[in-house]
Amino acid sequence: MAVGGWVPPIRCGHAGQESSAALDALRLGLGAMEKGDYESALGHYGFALESSGSDEIRFQAYLGMGSAHAASDRLDDAAAAYRAALEIRPDHAAALYSLGLVTKDQGRYEEAAQLFASAAVRDPQLGAALVELGIVYEHLGRHEDAVDVCRRAVTMLEDDEAPLLCVGVATYHMGLYSEALAVFETVVENNPG
Repeated sequence: MAVGGWVPPIRCGHAGQESSAALDALRLGLGAMEKGDYESALGHYGFALESSGSDEIRFQAYLGMGSAHAASDRLDDAAAAYRAALEIRPDHAAALYSLGLVTKDQGRYEEAAQLFASAAVRDPQLGAALVELGIVYEHLGRHEDAVDVCRRAVTMLEDDEAPLLCVGVATYHMGLYSEALAVFETVVENNPG
């Protein structure tokens, strides 16, 4: 799950075959991300990229760089890093989702919709991609599509109020005020704060 645009890199599966220095740099980058030290993280991920001999390490380094840039609000750099990761693994759901978050923040809603839809197809359990897709559909005025994907997300993310809010906003914009009111009341009941 993203925290401030940051998606933690996925651990490497072939650790015995990778450069120890590159793997150590990835670990240090992840540690720096967790501490909020994004500049250090970028340095570690850059070193991992330079010292890597495999596509997996390069993929992880680019994914980490994208996360660090996104967390630092350098969206163009984040998008470039995520695109580089996707050149290595074009069907990676978390990378598609992360690039979708960046393009959404850049206001490129059509592209973000395609990325979130692709992420949801690649990982059917990634309910957050459906929520973000619904939000982007709202920005595009595609309220019925937003309701559809957010209702699917509600069933996947039962304890999360984001998909419910998405349904509420979309039904409100469709003029279905009583349905929107019922959804908003449910959100308030679940989280009075």
